[in-house]
Amino acid sequence: FLVRVVFCLFAEDVGLLERGLFTRLVTRTGSDPKKFARHVGELFSVMSTGGDFLLEPIRHFNGSLFDAGAVLELTTKEIAAIGTAAGEDWSAVDVSISGTLFERGLNPAKRTQQGAHYTGRTDIETIVEPVVLVPLRREWADVRGNAEALLAADSKKSRATAEKLVLTFLERLKTVRVLDPAGGSGNFLFVTLQKLLDLERDVNHFLREHGFTPQFPQVSPLQLHYIEIDPYAHDLAQTVVWIGYIQWLRANGFHFPEEPILKPMGSNFLCADALFTDWPEVDFIVSNPPFLGNSLLRKGLSDNYVDGLFQRFENRIPKGSDLCCYWFEKAREQIKENKCKRAGLLATQGIRGGANREV
Repeated sequence: FLVRVVFCLFAEDVGLLERGLFTRLVTRTGSDPKKFARHVGELFSVMSTGGDFLLEPIRHFNGSLFDAGAVLELTTKEIAAIGTAAGEDWSAVDVSISGTLFERGLNPAKRTQQGAHYTGRTDIETIVEPVVLVPLRREWADVRGNAEALLAADSKKSRATAEKLVLTFLERLKTVRVLDPAGGSGNFLFVTLQKLLDLERDVNHFLREHGFTPQFPQVSPLQLHYIEIDPYAHDLAQTVVWIGYIQWLRANGFHFPEEPILKPMGSNFLCADALFTDWPEVDFIVSNPPFLGNSLLRKGLSDNYVDGLFQRFENRIPKGSDLCCYWFEKAREQIKENKCKRAGLLATQGIRGGANREV
Protein backbone atom coordinates (compact mmCIF):
# COMPACT_ATOMS: atom_id res chain seq x y z
CA PHE A 1 0.00 0.00 0.00
CA LEU A 2 2.79 2.42 0.90
CA VAL A 3 4.65 1.67 -2.34
CA ARG A 4 1.49 2.37 -4.35
CA VAL A 5 0.95 5.67 -2.54
CA VAL A 6 4.54 6.73 -3.24
CA PHE A 7 4.13 5.91 -6.93
CA CYS A 8 0.86 7.90 -7.10
CA LEU A 9 2.58 10.94 -5.57
CA PHE A 10 5.29 10.64 -8.19
CA ALA A 11 2.83 9.99 -11.04
CA GLU A 12 0.69 13.06 -10.37
CA ASP A 13 3.74 15.34 -10.21
CA VAL A 14 5.16 14.14 -13.53
CA GLY A 15 1.79 14.17 -15.30
CA LEU A 16 1.22 10.43 -15.59
CA LEU A 17 -1.88 11.06 -13.48
CA GLU A 18 -3.93 14.24 -13.81
CA ARG A 19 -1.86 16.78 -11.88
CA GLY A 20 -2.96 16.98 -8.26
CA LEU A 21 -5.48 14.12 -8.62
CA PHE A 22 -4.20 12.03 -5.73
CA THR A 23 -3.61 15.08 -3.54
CA ARG A 24 -7.21 16.25 -4.09
CA LEU A 25 -8.46 12.79 -3.21
CA VAL A 26 -6.53 12.91 0.07
CA THR A 27 -7.73 16.42 0.87
CA ARG A 28 -11.39 15.75 0.18
CA THR A 29 -11.67 12.43 2.00
CA GLY A 30 -9.15 12.94 4.80
CA SER A 31 -11.77 13.33 7.50
CA ASP A 32 -13.53 10.09 6.53
CA PRO A 33 -11.16 7.09 6.55
CA LYS A 34 -13.74 4.71 5.07
CA LYS A 35 -14.41 7.07 2.18
CA PHE A 36 -10.65 7.55 1.69
CA ALA A 37 -10.07 3.79 1.54
CA ARG A 38 -12.95 3.30 -0.92
CA HIS A 39 -11.80 6.00 -3.34
CA VAL A 40 -8.14 5.01 -3.16
CA GLY A 41 -9.13 1.41 -3.83
CA GLU A 42 -11.15 2.51 -6.86
CA LEU A 43 -8.21 4.56 -8.18
CA PHE A 44 -5.79 1.65 -7.77
CA SER A 45 -8.23 -0.64 -9.56
CA VAL A 46 -8.54 1.71 -12.56
CA MET A 47 -4.77 2.18 -12.69
CA SER A 48 -4.39 -1.58 -13.11
CA THR A 49 -6.43 -1.58 -16.33
CA GLY A 50 -6.80 2.00 -17.54
CA GLY A 51 -10.14 3.79 -17.71
CA ASP A 52 -11.94 6.66 -15.98
CA PHE A 53 -11.84 7.75 -12.35
CA LEU A 54 -13.99 10.68 -11.17
CA LEU A 55 -14.41 11.70 -14.84
CA GLU A 56 -10.61 11.78 -15.33
CA PRO A 57 -8.96 9.47 -17.88
CA ILE A 58 -6.42 7.16 -16.24
CA ARG A 59 -3.57 5.51 -18.11
CA HIS A 60 -2.99 1.77 -18.02
CA PHE A 61 -0.24 1.26 -15.41
CA ASN A 62 -0.42 -2.31 -14.09
CA GLY A 63 2.96 -4.12 -14.15
CA SER A 64 1.59 -6.03 -11.10
CA LEU A 65 1.91 -2.96 -8.84
CA PHE A 66 -1.81 -2.22 -8.99
CA ASP A 67 -3.11 -5.77 -9.14
CA ALA A 68 -5.74 -6.65 -6.53
CA GLY A 69 -4.45 -5.94 -3.05
CA ALA A 70 -5.56 -4.63 0.31
CA VAL A 71 -6.14 -0.92 0.85
CA LEU A 72 -5.40 0.05 4.42
CA GLU A 73 -8.10 1.92 6.32
CA LEU A 74 -5.94 4.64 7.86
CA THR A 75 -6.67 7.00 10.74
CA THR A 76 -7.36 10.66 10.04
CA LYS A 77 -3.91 11.45 11.45
CA GLU A 78 -2.25 9.02 9.03
CA ILE A 79 -4.20 10.40 6.07
CA ALA A 80 -3.12 13.90 7.12
CA ALA A 81 0.52 12.71 7.05
CA ILE A 82 0.05 11.53 3.47
CA GLY A 83 -1.50 14.92 2.67
CA THR A 84 1.56 16.68 4.06
CA ALA A 85 3.87 14.46 1.99
CA ALA A 86 1.74 15.09 -1.10
CA GLY A 87 2.54 18.79 -0.84
CA GLU A 88 6.16 18.09 -1.80
CA ASP A 89 7.44 17.83 -5.38
CA TRP A 90 7.80 14.12 -6.05
CA SER A 91 8.74 14.45 -9.71
CA ALA A 92 12.46 14.44 -8.95
CA VAL A 93 12.30 12.18 -5.89
CA ASP A 94 15.65 10.57 -5.14
CA VAL A 95 14.75 6.90 -5.34
CA SER A 96 17.66 6.07 -3.06
CA ILE A 97 15.22 6.84 -0.21
CA SER A 98 13.72 3.47 -1.03
CA GLY A 99 16.63 1.82 0.76
CA THR A 100 15.76 3.72 3.90
CA LEU A 101 12.06 2.91 3.50
CA PHE A 102 12.93 -0.77 3.22
CA GLU A 103 15.30 -0.81 6.18
CA ARG A 104 12.99 1.12 8.48
CA GLY A 105 10.05 -0.98 7.36
CA LEU A 106 11.67 -4.07 8.86
CA ASN A 107 11.46 -4.68 12.59
CA PRO A 108 14.88 -4.90 14.32
CA ALA A 109 14.79 -8.71 14.59
CA LYS A 110 14.00 -9.13 10.90
CA ARG A 111 16.65 -6.58 9.98
CA THR A 112 19.34 -8.52 11.83
CA GLN A 113 18.16 -11.84 10.42
CA GLN A 114 18.46 -10.64 6.84
CA GLY A 115 21.58 -8.52 7.30
CA ALA A 116 19.62 -5.64 5.74
CA HIS A 117 21.52 -2.40 5.34
CA TYR A 118 21.26 0.70 3.20
CA THR A 119 23.88 1.28 0.50
CA GLY A 120 24.60 4.78 -0.77
CA ARG A 121 25.09 5.68 -4.42
CA THR A 122 28.86 6.18 -4.04
CA ASP A 123 29.32 2.61 -2.82
CA ILE A 124 27.03 1.30 -5.55
CA GLU A 125 29.06 3.08 -8.23
CA THR A 126 32.23 1.56 -6.76
CA ILE A 127 30.89 -1.76 -8.06
CA VAL A 128 28.76 -0.83 -11.08
CA GLU A 129 31.37 1.32 -12.83
CA PRO A 130 34.25 -1.19 -13.10
CA VAL A 131 32.08 -4.30 -13.44
CA VAL A 132 29.50 -3.14 -16.00
CA LEU A 133 30.40 0.22 -17.51
CA VAL A 134 34.17 -0.02 -18.03
CA PRO A 135 34.00 -3.03 -20.39
CA LEU A 136 30.99 -1.62 -22.26
CA ARG A 137 32.67 1.78 -22.70
CA ARG A 138 35.77 -0.03 -23.94
CA GLU A 139 33.62 -1.81 -26.54
CA TRP A 140 32.05 1.48 -27.56
CA ALA A 141 35.46 3.16 -27.89
CA ASP A 142 36.54 0.43 -30.33
CA VAL A 143 33.32 0.70 -32.33
CA ARG A 144 33.49 4.49 -32.41
CA GLY A 145 37.12 4.42 -33.55
CA ASN A 146 36.33 2.04 -36.40
CA ALA A 147 33.26 4.08 -37.37
CA GLU A 148 35.24 7.34 -37.41
CA ALA A 149 37.88 5.77 -39.65
CA LEU A 150 35.19 4.69 -42.09
CA LEU A 151 33.54 8.11 -42.02
CA ALA A 152 36.86 9.73 -42.79
CA ALA A 153 36.91 7.79 -46.08
CA ASP A 154 33.79 9.80 -46.97
CA SER A 155 32.17 7.38 -49.41
CA LYS A 156 28.56 6.21 -49.48
CA LYS A 157 29.60 2.63 -48.81
CA SER A 158 31.90 3.49 -45.90
CA ARG A 159 29.19 5.67 -44.30
CA ALA A 160 26.70 2.82 -44.53
CA THR A 161 29.21 0.45 -42.94
CA ALA A 162 29.96 2.93 -40.16
CA GLU A 163 26.26 3.35 -39.40
CA LYS A 164 25.78 -0.41 -39.30
CA LEU A 165 28.67 -0.78 -36.80
CA VAL A 166 27.09 1.78 -34.44
CA LEU A 167 23.59 0.34 -34.76
CA THR A 168 24.96 -3.13 -34.00
CA PHE A 169 26.45 -1.78 -30.77
CA LEU A 170 23.08 -0.22 -29.87
CA GLU A 171 21.53 -3.66 -30.38
CA ARG A 172 24.17 -5.05 -28.05
CA LEU A 173 23.30 -2.52 -25.34
CA LYS A 174 19.61 -3.39 -25.32
CA THR A 175 20.42 -7.08 -24.76
CA VAL A 176 22.80 -6.58 -21.80
CA ARG A 177 21.46 -8.47 -18.78
CA VAL A 178 22.33 -7.55 -15.20
CA LEU A 179 21.51 -9.49 -12.03
CA ASP A 180 21.38 -8.40 -8.41
CA PRO A 181 20.93 -11.64 -6.41
CA ALA A 182 20.48 -9.78 -3.10
CA GLY A 183 18.35 -7.06 -4.62
CA GLY A 184 16.92 -5.32 -1.56
CA SER A 185 15.18 -2.11 -2.57
CA GLY A 186 16.58 -2.16 -6.11
CA ASN A 187 19.14 0.63 -5.85
CA PHE A 188 21.96 -1.33 -7.55
CA LEU A 189 19.76 -2.06 -10.54
CA PHE A 190 18.42 1.49 -10.67
CA VAL A 191 21.94 2.95 -10.84
CA THR A 192 22.99 0.35 -13.42
CA LEU A 193 19.98 1.06 -15.63
CA GLN A 194 20.60 4.80 -15.48
CA LYS A 195 24.22 4.36 -16.54
CA LEU A 196 23.30 2.02 -19.39
CA LEU A 197 20.81 4.62 -20.60
CA ASP A 198 23.49 7.31 -20.39
CA LEU A 199 25.84 5.22 -22.53
CA GLU A 200 23.08 4.55 -25.07
CA ARG A 201 22.39 8.30 -25.20
CA ASP A 202 26.06 8.95 -25.96
CA VAL A 203 25.94 6.48 -28.84
CA ASN A 204 22.81 8.15 -30.22
CA HIS A 205 24.54 11.54 -29.98
CA PHE A 206 27.30 10.12 -32.19
CA LEU A 207 24.73 9.09 -34.78
CA ARG A 208 23.11 12.53 -34.76
CA GLU A 209 26.44 14.36 -34.99
CA HIS A 210 27.34 12.42 -38.14
CA GLY A 211 24.05 12.88 -39.93
CA PHE A 212 22.40 9.56 -39.03
CA THR A 213 19.00 9.07 -37.38
CA PRO A 214 19.22 8.43 -33.62
CA GLN A 215 16.90 5.92 -31.95
CA PHE A 216 14.40 6.18 -29.11
CA PRO A 217 16.05 4.59 -26.03
CA GLN A 218 15.84 0.81 -26.28
CA VAL A 219 17.58 0.02 -22.97
CA SER A 220 14.82 -0.78 -20.46
CA PRO A 221 14.10 -2.24 -17.01
CA LEU A 222 13.23 -5.53 -18.68
CA GLN A 223 16.98 -6.23 -18.99
CA LEU A 224 17.32 -6.35 -15.21
CA HIS A 225 17.21 -9.50 -13.10
CA TYR A 226 16.65 -9.57 -9.35
CA ILE A 227 16.40 -12.05 -6.50
CA GLU A 228 15.25 -11.05 -3.00
CA ILE A 229 13.70 -13.06 -0.19
CA ASP A 230 11.71 -10.20 1.37
CA PRO A 231 8.33 -9.62 -0.35
CA TYR A 232 8.14 -5.93 0.68
CA ALA A 233 11.53 -5.21 -0.86
CA HIS A 234 10.52 -7.22 -3.94
CA ASP A 235 7.49 -4.99 -4.54
CA LEU A 236 9.39 -1.82 -3.71
CA ALA A 237 12.30 -2.59 -6.04
CA GLN A 238 10.13 -2.91 -9.13
CA THR A 239 8.61 0.49 -8.43
CA VAL A 240 12.03 2.04 -7.80
CA VAL A 241 13.34 0.80 -11.14
CA TRP A 242 10.35 2.10 -13.11
CA ILE A 243 10.35 5.48 -11.35
CA GLY A 244 14.05 5.83 -12.14
CA TYR A 245 13.44 4.87 -15.78
CA ILE A 246 10.60 7.39 -16.19
CA GLN A 247 12.71 10.10 -14.53
CA TRP A 248 15.55 9.45 -16.97
CA LEU A 249 13.21 9.67 -19.97
CA ARG A 250 11.78 12.99 -18.75
CA ALA A 251 15.21 14.45 -17.94
CA ASN A 252 16.42 13.60 -21.45
CA GLY A 253 13.41 14.97 -23.33
CA PHE A 254 11.58 11.73 -24.15
CA HIS A 255 7.89 10.88 -23.77
CA PHE A 256 6.49 8.40 -21.28
CA PRO A 257 6.77 4.67 -22.08
CA GLU A 258 3.96 3.10 -24.09
CA GLU A 259 1.11 1.64 -22.05
CA PRO A 260 1.09 -0.30 -19.88
CA ILE A 261 3.43 2.21 -18.27
CA LEU A 262 4.76 -0.40 -15.83
CA LYS A 263 5.63 -3.52 -17.80
CA PRO A 264 5.35 -6.80 -15.85
CA MET A 265 8.80 -7.92 -14.67
CA GLY A 266 7.64 -11.54 -14.48
CA SER A 267 10.36 -14.11 -13.87
CA ASN A 268 13.06 -11.41 -14.06
CA PHE A 269 12.20 -10.33 -10.52
CA LEU A 270 12.09 -13.29 -8.17
CA CYS A 271 10.94 -13.27 -4.57
CA ALA A 272 13.04 -16.22 -3.45
CA ASP A 273 16.03 -17.34 -1.40
CA ALA A 274 19.03 -16.64 -3.64
CA LEU A 275 21.18 -19.31 -1.98
CA PHE A 276 18.70 -22.10 -2.80
CA THR A 277 17.58 -20.77 -6.20
CA ASP A 278 19.24 -21.14 -9.59
CA TRP A 279 20.52 -17.81 -10.85
CA PRO A 280 19.67 -16.76 -14.41
CA GLU A 281 22.30 -16.51 -17.12
CA VAL A 282 23.35 -12.85 -17.40
CA ASP A 283 26.25 -10.67 -18.53
CA PHE A 284 26.95 -9.00 -15.19
CA ILE A 285 26.27 -9.53 -11.50
CA VAL A 286 26.36 -6.58 -9.09
CA SER A 287 25.21 -6.77 -5.50
CA ASN A 288 25.61 -6.02 -1.82
CA PRO A 289 24.79 -9.37 -0.20
CA PRO A 290 23.69 -9.54 3.45
CA PHE A 291 26.42 -10.08 6.01
CA LEU A 292 26.00 -12.11 9.17
CA GLY A 293 28.95 -13.45 11.12
CA ASN A 294 29.35 -17.17 11.72
CA SER A 295 28.61 -16.80 15.45
CA LEU A 296 25.21 -15.26 14.65
CA LEU A 297 24.12 -17.55 11.82
CA ARG A 298 22.09 -20.03 13.87
CA LYS A 299 20.54 -17.34 16.04
CA GLY A 300 19.56 -15.27 13.03
CA LEU A 301 18.59 -17.98 10.54
CA SER A 302 17.59 -21.08 12.59
CA ASP A 303 19.39 -24.41 12.95
CA ASN A 304 17.46 -26.07 10.12
CA TYR A 305 18.32 -23.32 7.67
CA VAL A 306 22.01 -23.27 8.57
CA ASP A 307 22.26 -27.07 8.42
CA GLY A 308 20.70 -26.97 4.94
CA LEU A 309 23.13 -24.24 3.90
CA PHE A 310 26.14 -26.21 5.11
CA GLN A 311 24.93 -29.31 3.29
CA ARG A 312 24.29 -27.46 0.02
CA PHE A 313 27.72 -25.81 0.04
CA GLU A 314 29.68 -28.69 1.58
CA ASN A 315 33.36 -28.70 0.51
CA ARG A 316 32.86 -25.28 -1.10
CA ILE A 317 32.43 -22.88 1.83
CA PRO A 318 34.17 -23.31 5.22
CA LYS A 319 31.56 -23.46 7.99
CA GLY A 320 33.09 -20.48 9.78
CA SER A 321 32.36 -18.09 6.92
CA ASP A 322 30.22 -14.97 6.94
CA LEU A 323 26.84 -15.29 5.23
CA CYS A 324 27.88 -12.93 2.42
CA CYS A 325 30.57 -15.39 1.30
CA TYR A 326 27.91 -17.72 -0.07
CA TRP A 327 26.96 -15.07 -2.64
CA PHE A 328 30.62 -14.71 -3.66
CA GLU A 329 30.87 -18.45 -4.22
CA LYS A 330 27.67 -18.59 -6.26
CA ALA A 331 28.88 -15.66 -8.39
CA ARG A 332 32.20 -17.42 -8.98
CA GLU A 333 30.34 -20.56 -10.02
CA GLN A 334 28.24 -18.57 -12.52
CA ILE A 335 31.40 -17.25 -14.17
CA LYS A 336 33.00 -20.69 -14.24
CA GLU A 337 29.91 -22.13 -15.96
CA ASN A 338 29.85 -19.29 -18.52
CA LYS A 339 26.56 -17.97 -17.10
CA CYS A 340 28.10 -14.58 -16.33
CA LYS A 341 31.05 -12.58 -17.65
CA ARG A 342 31.86 -10.32 -14.71
CA ALA A 343 30.69 -10.00 -11.11
CA GLY A 344 31.29 -7.49 -8.35
CA LEU A 345 29.96 -7.58 -4.79
CA LEU A 346 30.35 -5.34 -1.78
CA ALA A 347 31.14 -6.87 1.60
CA THR A 348 32.17 -6.10 5.16
CA GLN A 349 35.87 -5.60 5.88
CA GLY A 350 35.73 -8.72 8.06
CA ILE A 351 35.90 -11.06 5.07
CA ARG A 352 39.62 -10.30 4.71
CA GLY A 353 40.48 -12.80 7.45
CA GLY A 354 39.80 -16.30 8.75
CA ALA A 355 37.56 -18.72 6.90
CA ASN A 356 36.13 -15.85 4.88
CA ARG A 357 39.52 -15.22 3.28
CA GLU A 358 39.59 -18.74 1.85
CA VAL A 359 36.37 -17.99 -0.04
